[in-house]
Order: sequence, then structure tokens, then C-alpha cells
Amino acid sequence: MLFFYLRSAIRSITRKQLFSLLNIAGLAVGITIFFLSLEFYSYEKGFNRFHPHLDRLFRVGISGTDGKTAAVFPPLAPLLEQQVSGIHRAVRLAQNFNDGAIISIPPDTGKAPVRSFREEGCVFADPAFLETFHFPFIAGRNGLDKPNTVVITSSVARQLFGQSQAVGHVIILHNQFGQLPVTVTGVTADVPEQSDIRFRYLLSIHILEDPGYTEGSDWAKLTTWGNDSYSTFVWLDPQADPGKVAATATQLWQKYDPGYARKKGTLFLQPVADMHLGRNWKDDYPTYASYALTTTVLILGILILCIAWINYINFATADALSRAKEVGIRKVVGSRNSQITWKYVAESILLNSSGILLACMLTGAVQSLFNYITGKPLALGYMNNLGILALAVGILATGSIACGAYTGLMLSHLKPISAIQLNDPGKPGHALVRKGLVIFQLTVSCLFIALTLVAFQQVHFMKKQNLGMDIDRLVVIDGPVSKDSTFLIKSLVFRTQVAALPFVERLSCSGSVPGIGSGHNFSTDGITGSVARTGDDHTEYSISEIDEHFFDTYRIPVLYGADFSHTDAYKGFKGNRVIINETAARMLGYEPATATGRIIHWDKTYSIIGVARDYHHRSLKEPIEPIIYIAVHNNGYYTIKTDPAGLAKKMAVIQQMYEQLYPGNSFNWHPLQETFDQLYADDQRTIIVALSLSVLIIIISGLGLIGLAAFTARRRTKEMGIRKVLGASTPSLFFQLSKEYLWLVLLAFIIATPLAWVATRQWLQSFAFRIDPSWWLFLLAGILCLCFTILTITFHTLRTSLTNPVRQLRSE
Repeated sequence: MLFFYLRSAIRSITRKQLFSLLNIAGLAVGITIFFLSLEFYSYEKGFNRFHPHLDRLFRVGISGTDGKTAAVFPPLAPLLEQQVSGIHRAVRLAQNFNDGAIISIPPDTGKAPVRSFREEGCVFADPAFLETFHFPFIAGRNGLDKPNTVVITSSVARQLFGQSQAVGHVIILHNQFGQLPVTVTGVTADVPEQSDIRFRYLLSIHILEDPGYTEGSDWAKLTTWGNDSYSTFVWLDPQADPGKVAATATQLWQKYDPGYARKKGTLFLQPVADMHLGRNWKDDYPTYASYALTTTVLILGILILCIAWINYINFATADALSRAKEVGIRKVVGSRNSQITWKYVAESILLNSSGILLACMLTGAVQSLFNYITGKPLALGYMNNLGILALAVGILATGSIACGAYTGLMLSHLKPISAIQLNDPGKPGHALVRKGLVIFQLTVSCLFIALTLVAFQQVHFMKKQNLGMDIDRLVVIDGPVSKDSTFLIKSLVFRTQVAALPFVERLSCSGSVPGIGSGHNFSTDGITGSVARTGDDHTEYSISEIDEHFFDTYRIPVLYGADFSHTDAYKGFKGNRVIINETAARMLGYEPATATGRIIHWDKTYSIIGVARDYHHRSLKEPIEPIIYIAVHNNGYYTIKTDPAGLAKKMAVIQQMYEQLYPGNSFNWHPLQETFDQLYADDQRTIIVALSLSVLIIIISGLGLIGLAAFTARRRTKEMGIRKVLGASTPSLFFQLSKEYLWLVLLAFIIATPLAWVATRQWLQSFAFRIDPSWWLFLLAGILCLCFTILTITFHTLRTSLTNPVRQLRSE
């Protein structure tokens, strides 16, 4: 029986080649989108799964009045391991100390030059880190229990030492604390792509116990409770209760942290398995994804696949009249309804299987483009999880069977005589189903068009919005990391030489610049105005170290008071004069116009000499933060203003000066406008994804409309012939055939508009500065959907309205 069904299905498919090709093409496109969405979902869900005992690994976080954070204090981990029952290991990672560090390789001989690399991914770690997490060694051992040691990844080993043995070599770390020789004790395999914990160099955390290395900086001590920049992970015993462990840990924090009364909050444990898709977290890890976005992508993939299946049903329904005689004859000779239904199920499975094979080829063809759009290294190989494979097979099998079953059940219930005579108008329910499916397609099309238009307007708004400063023609040069005893003199010489260049209009040095990283040197709380108010202790202020030329270079006006002087910048933190922005003035309890001359209390008392205008130091996704500016000749970044013409040659001139004065440091520069454009790269990708999905949905929906238009035209052939004989004009016939589609579009527009409004409002909530979606955007989406519908059905409706009425009346 199965062989009979398959043979009959193959005969039906090959007999109607055009119908079959259109069906397979539509199914292939829908399944391709489904595969791509499943890749994305599998990739994001697969993070951190390679660690053994994953169910017992947790990250320590703080839940406070200002939300949740994964940044905790360095004394916490050893305290937890020593005093909390149920914790097998507690380890620390310091992610941020060495961003932009320089790694240099001493020469084997005195004649060879020193080789230097600007590196990221330098992380301080406890020795037990490599026991807690699975990063296997390929050479050497874990030597992080000793100071001045480092473990590197295999890619770093190849970069630094080629094919030579890396273990035992000495490399020199240059960062804000100066130079430090460290010995390579081991080489691990490269960190897997699907890992939230990333590193290239694992430095022994015992290095930070040496006050000589950290230059006595209190914030860098492992015993300080004032530095909340560490990530802490715990490995629990099998029977430990995470909730009870977190409660005990909070009690210890309250007991040992002298500043707990000011910080407050509770500790909690987040499973490492859930880290990647965490929400509302202020995390330092760059690989975090959105749970909502990941789930939405999968739902969209399934939705588009359903639209492709709706097309199949519409095509099959449109073809039903030509196959009605076949069904009638089968029923006359004794075929049961179930046999007829299974025949169409077999046909559906064959067509869907062909679509799956074609989809696999299409997925490979568009994989590179999809990876560019998403910014992720996706591939079908990520769908290797048993649960994901079961989900994919279940969805595809269910849809394939359901499509064939619906078509088969509809045809099998035709009366034999009516089917043979082709005069069965079909049950009203079937017409409602067909129209309902088309309304669903049009609703989704209208919805995606509206979402794309709003997203485009929001990104355009952000890119064209006045930032409150002038970044045009500004170029940022990364300052040196490797420094020696003559650095202060050399930095003064460098700034003097660059400022004297004829093409440099302005020059500023600062510890941070807008749009890069966090945008500030650091942030802190505990700052109050002249009169302390409730809650002031919990307000965080961003601290930026700038020189006396910063505001002039960036064209940020000091609205009230005065700018910094050279003397202010020379004194640095030894001085007591600050400038604040308007937001900081209000949060301190001052009006910006009257804040000049007032004071703030921090580690000492500072006098406010000026109030700068608020500007967007970061992207428009972020609110304008309160900023306190300290005058310092910080050489972290150099900002120059110059004409962009011949920029590469100009920067080559500066590079010669830079490399001469700062040997061992790599020269990096970038136009600031490009940096700000990158802040919206993800949102531009979102637009591309939304636009691509909109086009695909419209194409697939168009195929479905063609099927329905063909069905309607064939049903009303005689009616149109009679109308023409009675004197109806071609335009009136065209309107008669088209008007039901216009009602479908109108109904779809009514359904889609509130959905689009809610969806766009929800999406726009993630932007601190956002547009208010205009009503005409939603109307335009409806008009575009209407135009698309009319263009799609025009061929069939015009052909029917222009056909000779004699041929129409003889169609029997």
C-alpha cells in the first residue's frame, strides 16, 4: 500500500511540473529560513555546554537597588570557599585590568629586535580556575599557583613563538602598572567559540598581591572591598542548595564589607548554563545575547515556514478542480476517504522532502551572507544537539503531514457525482479556511513592513541626531601602554610635536573619549553636594580625565563658569577643581546655572569651576549620565582635528613620531565618526534582517496569493462570461474579481496595525532616545501591502476579465 501511495504521488508530481516546481520553490525558501533561524537558536543556546559538571557551576551576582550586576569584590571568593558549606571551589577573574596591554618578546640574542603586540584578553585568574572550567592543556601545566606566571592559548603560542616550544619562555606584560616579566607554564587549546568566558592570556592572580607591581594602588588590592570589577564563580557540591548558599554568602558580605551599609543588596547565584542568554545584566562579557531576540528569531523562522506551508495548501486548493474528476472516479471504484487522504499526504511528504534537499543547498549558498548580517560564525553543524534535531524533525514532519492531510480531507469529502461533473462549489468552511490563511499571510507581511519602516526611521534618527558635540574631522589615536621612566617627558614632546604639525588644527589628550568602550575612566558613588540627601550615596557618577583642550577640540561648550587651565591639568588629582555636566549638576541638587562655585564631597572637597553642556558621550541607546571631569594630562588617547583629505599620509607622519618616542607600542588610529557609526552596527543589522524577512515573506505570500487568485478565477469563469454577455466592461469585471482581495488586505491591515504598534513600542523601549512612531508609517505599510496584493493577482484577474465570453461559457 505504501508503495502504491508513493508511486501515485510521484506520477501526480511529474504530471504537473510547473505546479510542482512552484510548490518546491516556495517550500525550499521557507525551510531555508527555518534552517537559518534554527542555526542561530542552536548557536546561542549551545554556549558553555562543553564544561563538565555544568549543572554545579554558578556565577555570583549582586541584586541591588540599581538592578543586577555580575561584578563583585576580590575578597569574596576566598571567603566563600573557606566559610560557606556546599562550595567546592570559588574562583575569581579580573577581566578589565589589562585591556589594551602590550605583550613583548625579549630577543633570544642581543642582535634580534624586541617584538611587541597590542593584546586584549589578558585576564588575572585564580589557580583553581583551570580546574573548575574545562580548558584542556595541550602543553605544560597549570602554574598559576605561583606569581609571575601565565598560561596562554595555542593561537597565542603560534603567534609569539611559531612552531617553537612556548612553555618556559618569558614574555613581558606592559600595562598601567608598568612592565612585568612572566613565565609561560602551560598552553591550553583555544577557547571554544561558544564560550562566554574568554581569554588569550591567563595571568596568575598572585601578581596583584605584590604592592610593588600595583604601585600601592588601593583599588587593585585583592583585599579591598571598594573594587567591584571581579567576576566570581563557584563550583557547588552535588547536594548543595544554591539558594541557601547565596543566603549564607550574603550574610558574610554584610559581616566583612565595611561599606555594606552604603552598597546594600543581596548575593545570588546564576547558573553558568544560563549566562549567555541572561537579561537586564550589566556584564563585561562581550558575547552575551538576548533571550528574547534568540527566541524571536526561532519563532520567525517557524512563522515563515508556516507561511510556505500555507502556500502549499493554497496551491493544492487551486488545483483541486482539475483533480476533482480523479477523486470522483476513485470514490466510484471503491476508494475510501482515508486512502485518498493518504495519497495526498504522500504527495505532500515527497514535495516537502524535495524542498528540504533544495533548502540544504540554499542554506549553504546564503550562509556567508547570513553570517555577515548576524555577525556570528553560524553553520548547520551547530544543529548537532539531540533536542534541536528532534525539534526540527518534529516541526517538518508535522507540517508536511498536516498540509497533505488538509488537502486530502477536503477532496475526499467531495460527492462522487458532483466531483465528476465539477459543479461542487466546495464547503463554505473551506473557503473561510483559504481566506483565513491568506489574511494570516497578509497580516504578517504588513506587520514586517511596518517594523522595517520604524526600525529604519529610528536608526536614521540616531545617526542624524545632534550629539551635542562636533565629532566631524576628529581622529583618535590610542595612547601608549608600554612606558618607561622617561614617559612623562616623551609624552610632552609628542604632544608638542603633533600640535605643531600644519595639518593638525586641534589636539587633546584624555583618559577616555566618547564612543569607545565605557566612554569614561571609571565610575563611582559616594559623591554628594554641599548638602547630602537621601539616596546620594547610591548615585553613580562617571569620572573622565581630560586636559585643558578637550572641550575646545570636541566643541562642547562650557555653559557656565570657566574651562580648565594648563595649571589645572598639570596638578591632576592633586588639584581640587572640577567641571560637571548639566545632568550631574541636577543630581547633586544644583541648578546648572548656579552650580559654579559650589562644592562636591568625594575623597576630598572639590570646587565646581564650570558646567558643561550635556552631550551624548555614548550612543543614543544610553541615557546621558552624570559626568565629573578631572583635569589630567592623561595620555590614554590623543584626539586631533584635521581635514580628512590625505588622512593616511598625515597619520603616517604622526606614526613616525609615535614609534620614535614610544618604541614597543603599536600605532592605532580611527576616525571618531566611524566609531560612532559602529555603535549602531547591530541596529543596522536588525534593519537588514527585518528587510530581508519582509521581502521573503512578501515573495512567499505572493505565491500563495497566486494560488488563491487562480482558484477564484477558475471558480468564476462562467460568471464572468455571463457578465460580459450582459454588457459588463473589462474594468468592472476586474473590480469584481479583485474586491474580495481588497477586503482581505483591509482586514489584515486592521489586525497588523495594533500588533505593529505594540511591537515597535516594545522595541523602542531599549533606546534612551527614540522616535515616536508616526501614524503614516503604519498607513504606508498597509498601502505597500495593498499594492503588492494588486500586482500579484493582476495576471489571473486580467486574464479572466479579458477572455472571450464564448470560451468562458464553453468551459464545461
